[in-house]
Amino acid sequence: EKNQIIFIDTPGLHESGARLNQLLVQSAIKSMGDCDVILFVASVFDSTKDYENFLSLNPQVPHIIVLNKVDLTDNATLLKKLGEYAKFSQHFKAIIPYSSKKKSYKKGLLDEIVKYLDEHEYFYDPEFLSASSEKELYRDFILESIYENLSDELPYSSEVLIHRTKD
Repeated sequence: EKNQIIFIDTPGLHESGARLNQLLVQSAIKSMGDCDVILFVASVFDSTKDYENFLSLNPQVPHIIVLNKVDLTDNATLLKKLGEYAKFSQHFKAIIPYSSKKKSYKKGLLDEIVKYLDEHEYFYDPEFLSASSEKELYRDFILESIYENLSDELPYSSEVLIHRTKD
């Protein structure tokens, strides 16, 4: 309650010849300098290659590896993946196993983030939740609920369009 965390969701860092993708990656790189801490989110099933590419950018901001989808694997696979990241331990501040589907993981992640935040006045009024419009928030809540409940049955390229809201 005494901390204000502002999340900036940037595009992933990937190589592409398409001009739009290059601009998105440049935007993500520029945003890194404005952060107190970076969350590098990777699936427990991904190789460490993307993390190695991230390190090649020589980030000067502390970062935490968030190893997502741990609810979909067994302990042996998780321990193996943690071992693969261990060789980079001099670069990251923490590695947090995480499941976006299980709320019990959230507090540990937030507690770790707070460790790296500078103390300063709030940037936004504490009652302010998002710069998104009401329709965008509704859309995001609906999509999140759909993905949580339908899982693999629905592609992530799905979209929700809200034409009108009523108080």
